[in-house]
Amino acid sequence: MIPDLYCYKKRLPMSKSWMKIAASAAALVCVAAAQMPQIETSAKELRPAVTVPFFALDGHGKPTSAITQIDVSVLDNKTQPQWIVAVQAARAFPLRLGVLIDTSNSERTSGMYWSGLQATWEFMRQELKAPEDRIFIVTFGATPDGTGLMNRDELLKFKPDLVPGGGTALFDAIYFACSERLQTDLTQPARRVLVVLSDGEDNLSYVNRDEAIAAAQKAGAVIFVINTRENFPGFVDNSRLQQFADKTGGSAFVHLHRTDLPKAFATISEQIESMYALTFVPSGFGKPGRYHSLELKVTSDKKVKLRAPKGYYAPAGAQFTRP
Repeated sequence: MIPDLYCYKKRLPMSKSWMKIAASAAALVCVAAAQMPQIETSAKELRPAVTVPFFALDGHGKPTSAITQIDVSVLDNKTQPQWIVAVQAARAFPLRLGVLIDTSNSERTSGMYWSGLQATWEFMRQELKAPEDRIFIVTFGATPDGTGLMNRDELLKFKPDLVPGGGTALFDAIYFACSERLQTDLTQPARRVLVVLSDGEDNLSYVNRDEAIAAAQKAGAVIFVINTRENFPGFVDNSRLQQFADKTGGSAFVHLHRTDLPKAFATISEQIESMYALTFVPSGFGKPGRYHSLELKVTSDKKVKLRAPKGYYAPAGAQFTRP
């Protein structure tokens, strides 16, 4: 447009007013032409992003601070993502805490059950710190029985029935907590945590262990486990409790004495407060519901160990971001 206008100006004389109008029109056309590719490029640059929780611990297992984007790399299905968007301290996000309490008949013989309940209650009271924080409680024997999300005032008024009796449906309880409570509002940033108080037995669940773990990974839930069997390593297979923690980035506290309970809950509280959130754009997102393996590594010289879920499921309503 501009060269044509220049040649036309050389061929025919113009009034000053007409020349101003022509120049303005040419400028508008040039601006519009420059904006068109930018709009199209921006639309193409929108990519679905994933946010996963993780922990950074020092050599003594204590949470460390000041972890940044340059300290962390991620492998998504063994492939580097397109880019890491952000590493954030998750304490800025509201807490969604689920506490699962085993009330099955096997707890009658547990030397830690009632002490564990007392420590759990103190933990719950202290953990709801911000006005937006919410908690729910699931008691489970033969079937899970859960509350809705409660604030701190509602929690203090709640009186659960915690007398042991009946069979054990641990897997059903975890599946229920994740699919019916934590999978709501997944597009809203939050720290989603389950604390499970149980001896690890299961004899009545409809879902299996892998289905329960998958429900937790779909909800982005971190699972912490307190074993209520007092330091009897051979009495029950602790590997199932350990797997719930390992697969979701949490921790399992097993082989405990009653005197260890306050310290175990203090450790859980400390780690919840120091959680991180990693947001990245996968190289290949795939269909909603597809499982992705996940591995985080330290890329800097900081002496830390990263603990994160072993995988996640591509959500149906993924957030979108730009580079």
